[in-house]
Amino acid sequence: MIAGSEDGLTGGNLAAVAYSSAAEPKDIVFLPGGHFDAYTGRGFTVASQAARDWFVRHLMTP
Repeated sequence: MIAGSEDGLTGGNLAAVAYSSAAEPKDIVFLPGGHFDAYTGRGFTVASQAARDWFVRHLMTP
């Protein structure tokens, strides 16, 4: 899960509940900024690298 540390749209409590109920494997990454900051600038860099790393770790076959 990737969440903005200052997300005023979905809020931290909603993200925490969703994360706690998600099945393994799971990971959570907080990016700087709000809900839409994952799509541009530094937030995009953090979000895209975290997503790529998770997919490589869990979906690629050895």
